[in-house]
Amino acid sequence: MNTKARTPSATETTIYDLDGHRRAVQQHTEAPAALSVAGLKRLPADEREQWLADRDEHHGHSHVVMTNAMIEAFNDVHILTGLNWHRPDDREVYLISGPAGSGKTTIGRSIAREFERQYATKHPGYLSSGEIPVVVIATPARCSPTAFDKAILTFMHHPFPDSFTHDKLKAQVIHALRSHHVQLVIIDDLHRLKQRSALSIETSDLLKEYLDLSTASYVYMGVNLTASGFFNGDAGSQIASRGALLQLQPFTNEPGPAREEWCNVVSALESNLRLLRHRPGALTTQKMLALLYNRTRGSINALNKLLQTAAIRATTIPDTATEDLRNLGIIGKERIDLQLLRSIKSVAAVEVEQRQRQAKR
Repeated sequence: MNTKARTPSATETTIYDLDGHRRAVQQHTEAPAALSVAGLKRLPADEREQWLADRDEHHGHSHVVMTNAMIEAFNDVHILTGLNWHRPDDREVYLISGPAGSGKTTIGRSIAREFERQYATKHPGYLSSGEIPVVVIATPARCSPTAFDKAILTFMHHPFPDSFTHDKLKAQVIHALRSHHVQLVIIDDLHRLKQRSALSIETSDLLKEYLDLSTASYVYMGVNLTASGFFNGDAGSQIASRGALLQLQPFTNEPGPAREEWCNVVSALESNLRLLRHRPGALTTQKMLALLYNRTRGSINALNKLLQTAAIRATTIPDTATEDLRNLGIIGKERIDLQLLRSIKSVAAVEVEQRQRQAKR
């Protein structure tokens, strides 16, 4: 009998694997100090080289901004898990829906990470006792109930024979969720359940069974869930009736409170930049806010990637503005301006949308 159980290496892990999730929980990184050219010159050579290396790594990471939606989700899930703990026979689920790039996955990952950190504070010996308080999976492509069973068991590194039927796998999932004291299950990409598909309805039935038979709380996420096939069938409609929905929307640059949050998000990401010649506030002028919005259509994911790309370009592509700093290891422009932003390709989805609008004119 072939029983699957393999621990991925560090380079293979993602947030959808227990090792990758645990690494995110335990990782506490600090940004390198913000320096000017003069500040860099004052550092000894070895410290200067280390700062430049740390700066490159820092710019390579995607930065999480605490948006109003994320704060709302944190509070909602905190309340949900507390209520579900005290009323196990009448538990509710939490649904996060929105267009692609609106930050659903980032919110889900942040909830998973912070929930387990809080759990670790209350239960410091939980790892040695084999507890897995949080499970995070993505809906498998061409999803079926069996594929869902296997995704959960694989995340938990819980072995299962290839020969097991869906019913046996489901029993293994429920047993694993209970025996490892799973408190929170986050399921992403539920839009992969195709509308009116028999498999989708069967999988919705399975999710309802998970909810009924385990003691965990559930967070479901996906692109425009209300328009997908997720709520089809009796089980889907029951889940909808027992769930609170957080509907995400892209940011806007139109006058009003929404523009203020867009400005705050840009400002937060700008504060993470470690560019020697960048002037704080340069990205939050009216002209720059409009340009960034037009390039990203208000998608926080697209904005994050655009500024990451810009930061790396500003530090690694040779520019004549810093020719006199080559002896310090500086080759790039070390600032983000209109010219640099215009040299970066838009996120493909934004480019496609813009071309479609132009074609309709």
